[in-house]
Amino acid sequence: MTHFYEDLQRITIGTLTFLTIFFVFVGSGPILIVFLIVGNTYIKAVILLYVVWYIFECVQNVTDQGGRRTCQWVRNWGLWKWFLNYFPVNLVKTADLPPDRNYLVCIFPHGWLSIGAFLIFASNHSKWSTLFPGIRPRFTTLDGLTSNAAGLIVGGVREQRLTDHDSYKFVLKTRKGFVRIALKTGASLVPAISFGENNTFEQNSWKILSFRGRVPINTVVGAPIHVEENISPTEEEVSEVHTLFCKQIRELFEEHKSKYVENSEHVMLEFV
Repeated sequence: MTHFYEDLQRITIGTLTFLTIFFVFVGSGPILIVFLIVGNTYIKAVILLYVVWYIFECVQNVTDQGGRRTCQWVRNWGLWKWFLNYFPVNLVKTADLPPDRNYLVCIFPHGWLSIGAFLIFASNHSKWSTLFPGIRPRFTTLDGLTSNAAGLIVGGVREQRLTDHDSYKFVLKTRKGFVRIALKTGASLVPAISFGENNTFEQNSWKILSFRGRVPINTVVGAPIHVEENISPTEEEVSEVHTLFCKQIRELFEEHKSKYVENSEHVMLEFV
């Protein structure tokens, strides 16, 4: 039974990973078209309802207004628990986050799919609620903060293209928009590093990705950098906080790399 469970878990995760990669690099359009052609009446009805909902969301500019309220039913899916236990994904706390403040948790590196960040911030099966009681986590973009703790992948697509095994290149040298958002909203900045995120896939000479299976991902959450709300921060004020953030995340990397990175003495953090 144990082997059957592990095989089922591996097949499920492999299939969902493939579909995720397809969505990311190709888009949802081709998949929806295929299901509309070959699907039965029920599948077609669901797809049409989804398209109508998607168009409505776009017309209402929902993403520009902070998004919809979090769906706890989706966050509680047992599927996410499978993912967490498979790699596994572990959350490491280094400092308290008082629940009376808002936080912008800036996670590095992006990796190919940001598996660690997604499972921690978009599901209810991680240790987040135990380690940080009273803090509501949520994945977000730079469009707005709608939760006590908004998780943000600062490096974006550019950092994704730099993904390599045991490589830690953070797109951070000149990226300051997240700092400006934190200052304007008064949200504390929290550095976080997902050690192992870049090792979940490998790319061959043909630029084809292959899934490497079980690779531990340890997301270490650093101490918060508290800032005062400033509706119109100057470039100097933004640069000052940005410099402090860069210093703090480098210290976090150096403190914890020996625990989670092989041959850590030869692995360096680089800002690009």
